[in-house]
Amino acid sequence: MQLEKERYIKVTVGIMSYNNADFIIEAIESVLKQTYNNWELFIVDDGSKDNTQDIISQYLNDSRIKYIGHEVNKGQAATWEHVLSLGEGDIIGTLHADDYWDENMLNEVVSSFAEDSGLDLFYTNWTFIGSNNTGPVVNKFGSGLDFLKYEIKQYTILPSASFLSRSVIKKSPSPICNYRAAVDTYYFYRVLLKANKVKSSHLALTNYRLHDNNETTVSRATGYVFEECIDNLKNIKKEEKISNLSNLIDKRIADAFLILGIQRIKFGDSTNTWHYIGSAFKSSSLSCIRNSNFYRLLFYHAKTLVSN
Repeated sequence: MQLEKERYIKVTVGIMSYNNADFIIEAIESVLKQTYNNWELFIVDDGSKDNTQDIISQYLNDSRIKYIGHEVNKGQAATWEHVLSLGEGDIIGTLHADDYWDENMLNEVVSSFAEDSGLDLFYTNWTFIGSNNTGPVVNKFGSGLDFLKYEIKQYTILPSASFLSRSVIKKSPSPICNYRAAVDTYYFYRVLLKANKVKSSHLALTNYRLHDNNETTVSRATGYVFEECIDNLKNIKKEEKISNLSNLIDKRIADAFLILGIQRIKFGDSTNTWHYIGSAFKSSSLSCIRNSNFYRLLFYHAKTLVSN
């Protein structure tokens, strides 16, 4: 009965691209090679300046594949919001153009949703391209609020490895457009507040690429991702449903301030070090004293003073 049900589950896939001509073929081919075939693919290109459109054109003879090009670059959040509005599938998966899937990804996804009609979010583990390292995802099943606590403690939901029910997308606020890097973190926080049931899998079915132009790489190097994470943690703390998570959120905010200070010094800016330390202690003084990043920040700051 479940196998019969799976055949009728349609998956909408959205590939998000910006200047990814070097990688997008792998992303598209990974969708075409899926062992599960009831899918539709929308490729949304956010105003690329390279030859991305020329590469995509060779795939448009397949009626399942559609191309949408933004005339100007709108940013990650607006592109993601656009992708989530497309298609007819009851399940929507997003794939960054510099990542790609294992051929069994959609089969695993559809099987999970077919097992439980109340499932709103399913995500898998990932492998870092060019290494044998994998992400931290483990097998877990529970409510959205259960997963929110887990997600605040440790980032585990990667857009390229996640699939949402159409119903939870409609219930959840859209991605925030004024974030550059922490768009996904905050979006999934708010999805988890609305999600009924969530499931994660240790299977590494996404290949995740880090490179010099990757937003994750740039944002961590310069530190602005931590500023955005602090902001979204403060915002999520205001939700009435999660008052019992306030202490956990305060600890994560404190840690983010300390890491931000470290990254700023590495980037050559130590002017706000004491501000970051003060903000961290204001958020959670006890966790700072127990946090190795506090002592790392003091060490880097002292080293900077000596060198100057």
